Amino acid sequence: MTRKTSSFRQLADYMLRGQKSNAKAQSLIVRHNVKGTIDQCIRAFEANEENRRIKRHDAIRAYHEVLSLRIHPTQVTEKMLEDLSIKFFELRAPSSMGIAIAHLNTQNPHIHFMISGVEIETGRSTRISREAFASVKVQMQEYERAKYPVLMQSSVAHGKKQKERSMVREREYQLTKRTRTTSDKERIAQAVKLCYSKSLGKEDFIRQLSDAGLVMYSRNGKMQGVESDNRKYRFTTIGYEPNLKDLDVREAAAKDLQAFREQRENKELAREIEDRSESLSDIEVDRYKSEVTQEQVEEEPEIEDTKVEPDYDIDL
Repeated sequence: MTRKTSSFRQLADYMLRGQKSNAKAQSLIVRHNVKGTIDQCIRAFEANEENRRIKRHDAIRAYHEVLSLRIHPTQVTEKMLEDLSIKFFELRAPSSMGIAIAHLNTQNPHIHFMISGVEIETGRSTRISREAFASVKVQMQEYERAKYPVLMQSSVAHGKKQKERSMVREREYQLTKRTRTTSDKERIAQAVKLCYSKSLGKEDFIRQLSDAGLVMYSRNGKMQGVESDNRKYRFTTIGYEPNLKDLDVREAAAKDLQAFREQRENKELAREIEDRSESLSDIEVDRYKSEVTQEQVEEEPEIEDTKVEPDYDIDL
């Protein structure tokens, strides 16, 4: 975020307000190419602005940038915050004035940077190109991950494959802070992230988005973003880009799991049929024995009871 206002005080006061609510951050103010209290630093910023070589009415007097850390506030140390601030100044504006103040009053700790609009000796603008700023963010990410493994979940907001923005858009942040409501981009990002977490493949991902009221749109055969209320949101714009290759892996795994389940069900069905066949065979054998026994009984001749008279005479 850039500021064209003549008040360095306004930005400094805002940065200090967020610092006061956390004891760990209260004692930490990183100064770059400037010394003294906050009031003395502000006066130094104002004096340095007078040395601007090319003066314009719309000149950018200060750059306000935010570095977000994807860890819990309890994992943050003062040494880490100070070291990251110094490194950022070194990469972003080595020849300019700067003040860094950490905010640990939210679940997403972050560092605010106020950087002078001109260099301290040359009076040249501190502005850098998008390409140069992208390089700064990549180098910052590599430094974070190499020195602080706990920050492995952090990623820069630049490049083709990104998961979260580590450089927060200050305008969105200010809107959320001021209105205590979620911006459209944040709402869309949360919905996309939820749909992605529940999806078993690309088709399922599209179906999940549709159920959430979002329509996927593509360009040159590649998923680019979602559409909501006749407005398109690119993944790179909302700050969350799903890993499409991972969706392919999920889909293949889901198919393998389904095939395994079907195979297991077929085996269980075959075993059940076999068991039933054996049971039927036992029933048929018992029935056959019963029928044979009954036939034998029916074939045996009946013995009639006859009275035999003695064959002799008796003389009286």
